[in-house]
Amino acid sequence: MTIPIAIILFLVGFLVAIAGGFWTLILAFMDNVGWGLACFFIPFAAWVFIFMKWSNKSVRRSFFLGLSGLLISLLGGRILVTSGVFSVPNQPTSIIFDTEGGFEPNPSVSVSPSPSVFPSPASETDSFGEAVNQAMKAAQLTQTANTSEQWTAVSTAWQEAINLMQAVPADSSNYAVAQQKVQEYQKNLIYAQENVQIP
Repeated sequence: MTIPIAIILFLVGFLVAIAGGFWTLILAFMDNVGWGLACFFIPFAAWVFIFMKWSNKSVRRSFFLGLSGLLISLLGGRILVTSGVFSVPNQPTSIIFDTEGGFEPNPSVSVSPSPSVFPSPASETDSFGEAVNQAMKAAQLTQTANTSEQWTAVSTAWQEAINLMQAVPADSSNYAVAQQKVQEYQKNLIYAQENVQIP
């Protein structure tokens, strides 16, 4: 309900601001052709005209009309932005580790599943969802791990994620994705285990 109101406010405010600008331009031409041409061709000349002719009641009205239109438009835009219409979902990236010691972020493979991957039964969703959450935790730990103890914690987290993914039932719609993730997580586990052994 707030989105249509916000769009209407934005458009009405925009039109009112334009009407105020045109009214100021007409008043400038009515006062003097030089003022009118200056307001039409020179940026900010309309502001100078308004300042110089502030004592004229019509000039003040055109200024307040344009200002109120601008404020209404800003209010509508603010409502649109805060309602989340223009928000971009935050997709965490999966990390694929190279067994040769480096790693590279792989934004095409996401740890976070898309909502369409989740089936309706709660048991398979729980196992798959918990596995994804565990993998995200493991990926975060991987980014900060330096010591052998920290790498051990990373290894444990990846192993838990693998176990949870393997618990997804074969008749689940998430089964194929889960099997792919198991292979990916096993690569990450091997990398973490290699770092545990490095002094």
